[in-house]
Amino acid sequence: MRSHVRTAAGVCALAGTPWSLLGLGAVALAAGFVVRIVRWWMMLGALEPAVSLRACTRPFLLSLAVNNTMPLRAGDVVSAVGLREALRPRSFVTTAALVTLLVLVLSPSALKSAHRRRRAAERSTA
Repeated sequence: MRSHVRTAAGVCALAGTPWSLLGLGAVALAAGFVVRIVRWWMMLGALEPAVSLRACTRPFLLSLAVNNTMPLRAGDVVSAVGLREALRPRSFVTTAALVTLLVLVLSPSALKSAHRRRRAAERSTA
């Protein structure tokens, strides 16, 4: 299978980029991750005040990696399962979170199929 990424072209493009811009881009990327992890920590703190920032970091970064490599936002399920131990939720909370994620993942396709069925019904009655 051929790759659509041309490594040589990417290396040539980076060769002319100043190191200061590459460093600034890396710092901005890291700062964005830190802000998002802190946001998660603050939101989850309302559910479990004892949750640590460190407990939120690993599931968040793992969910990003899985979302970028797997279909259907599988990383969201990974983060829910990963945070289960840190949050110590009751089983119904974990189940509700997973069902909510499933609905959010499937809702665009469910909406499309409902729209198609409605249009087909409109055509058949016309």
